[in-house]
Amino acid sequence: MQDKVEKIKTIIYKNKKDHLKMMIIYFVFFVSLSVAVIPISGASVFALMIGVCTLAVIYSLRMNAEEDSLLENHATFLIRTFWRANLYLLITSFIAMLYLLISVDYAPLSPCIEVLNKHIEKADIKHIPKVIQVCNEIFIETNMINIKIMAFIAFSPILLYLLVRCVKGWTLIVQHKMVPEDRL
Repeated sequence: MQDKVEKIKTIIYKNKKDHLKMMIIYFVFFVSLSVAVIPISGASVFALMIGVCTLAVIYSLRMNAEEDSLLENHATFLIRTFWRANLYLLITSFIAMLYLLISVDYAPLSPCIEVLNKHIEKADIKHIPKVIQVCNEIFIETNMINIKIMAFIAFSPILLYLLVRCVKGWTLIVQHKMVPEDRL
């Protein structure tokens, strides 16, 4: 009898530990991938690295989890969330690029192209980077609204998808429930 009680305590302790692990992973996973899309390159790269490391941890947890366990179920849910989000990001990025190609104002580039051609004809390569930098600044300033709309088209559906999936998974893990097979 004492042996059975110890086994039950061990199982309960292990389930609480797995439960806490998954709650932390949901939080880190969502925050890292959400921060990865902010327009500050240093923060984005750091958050993306944390997201990839978190994904590696999730794969490791799933590999070592018992079959049909809460841990395996939620790890699978997060892994599929990650890969689907990447697929959707490809699709939304393509749509955003099409929008940008159609809506961008190329007029500010005309004088730049003329200046670049003159420098190329004269084989004056050392001034080309400066000309390109000035042209780039003018082009971005002129098209800033379209660039912001493009970023919104590319990233907002992905963030919404990640938010919905993580909230659903978080809700289920808090309740100690598995994600239904049709929702994985």
